[in-house]
Amino acid sequence: MNRLLLTAAISIPALGAAGAASALASTPTSAGHHARSVLTITVTQNNGWSRVYRLTCDPDGGNHPNATAACGALRSVDGQISRLRRPDAVCTREYAPTKVSVKGKWRGTNLSFSGSYPNSCLARAAVGAVYPERPR
Repeated sequence: MNRLLLTAAISIPALGAAGAASALASTPTSAGHHARSVLTITVTQNNGWSRVYRLTCDPDGGNHPNATAACGALRSVDGQISRLRRPDAVCTREYAPTKVSVKGKWRGTNLSFSGSYPNSCLARAAVGAVYPERPR
């Protein structure tokens, strides 16, 4: 009788571990997973000021001041920056040329975007949250 209880005590945890290992092995790891995105965003103004930011998505990060919003915006347009807009922007007509360029990989595909705007407000309006600014 003691031998039977000892065998049962050893077998039950082993079955539990085997079942857990089997469940882990059958879990699809690629379901809903996207390749990591790594982008370099450069903002250049006509006065010589230039700043470079790194944005990673999936997971969101880098030195972009609002990586979560930027990655969310890119996801909403499947990485097509030219489809981004910030319709609520109200800009002045000052002339202070600003260029925004974005290069890198978006979910495994090469991405290259460049736009020139009369001022930084219009640049922000054109590329939305991808423009590196602190959240409000």
